[in-house]
Amino acid sequence: MIVDDSAIFRGLWGKLLESQKDMEVSTTASNGIEAINKLKRYPCDVILLDIEMPEMDGFEALPKLLEVNPKVKVIILSSISKSSTQKTLEALNFGAKDFVQKPEANKPLLSVTSVSEELLRKIRAFFQEPVRSRTVVNKVQSKETSKSITRLPHAIVIGSSTGGPNALAEVLTDIPSGLRVPIFIVQHMPTDFLKPLADRITKCSKRNCVLATDQLVVEDSTIYLAPGDFHMILKRDKDKVILELNKNEPENFCRPAVDPLFRSATDVYGSSLLGIILTGMGEDGCRGAQNIVQNGGYIVAQDEDSSVVWGMPGAVVEAGLADKVLPLNQIQRFYLDIFIKKAS
Repeated sequence: MIVDDSAIFRGLWGKLLESQKDMEVSTTASNGIEAINKLKRYPCDVILLDIEMPEMDGFEALPKLLEVNPKVKVIILSSISKSSTQKTLEALNFGAKDFVQKPEANKPLLSVTSVSEELLRKIRAFFQEPVRSRTVVNKVQSKETSKSITRLPHAIVIGSSTGGPNALAEVLTDIPSGLRVPIFIVQHMPTDFLKPLADRITKCSKRNCVLATDQLVVEDSTIYLAPGDFHMILKRDKDKVILELNKNEPENFCRPAVDPLFRSATDVYGSSLLGIILTGMGEDGCRGAQNIVQNGGYIVAQDEDSSVVWGMPGAVVEAGLADKVLPLNQIQRFYLDIFIKKAS
């Protein structure tokens, strides 16, 4: 279902989706009220939901749509405005699975073309991630390494994508003041949404989360979020760790990408590094996780059932790199226990 108050955009999205052999537009709606009524009559697997509409906007309609069909996957269509950005992040918190940045209204045809590949990839990710044999996954999980962390980690690195904002909030909520190590995050997300995400992490974690800048000196008890369209890497300069940003080629179709962060963090922290791979499509972070494991670090992967898309963590698990595979609600407890036990 396409829900957008613009007839032009409804037509453009519809033309894009109907051109795909594996997709069909069930119906369209011009506001939230119409969408709720139509969802009761026209079954669908995915709803593209504009966030800003008259009568009832997408943010207000979202819980009502999920009440009608709790299994439907909602992708928010977000415009570039402060209000829309905030509502989009809140919508992710209230059940939307992902979002795309809505094309510019003054040149819709050009900008729909630019985001079409991203939208189609995100829709298919919900249904066409490589099907992993449950037997294989169970076998891998039963072989989680028995190695223990031999030393207190000096840093935590986290990679996430689809479903990541909510996963990050859960993993980082109310971090105890005694955990003073820096935390570095790559979240695949458009540039305009990263500052609001950093603010959200600051609020829920009760410690400062900043968008990384080039040549920034790393401090304890601080969370660093990679900015949009830059890889974030770490370098050691005598007794200091420095953040560097670059525009090297995208890796795994991403910039920022998780792999460059994980590789560089391994160079700096060696075996005193804890890596966490959260929900997301694709395989970004898998090669970086291999670097961490080969150098004696430790990797935790989110499990399939709690992931919105089990692409990134699934790739790490299948490669045999996960030292622990955990539901989202157990990951924070796990790493906090490490610091409590090691510190004592």
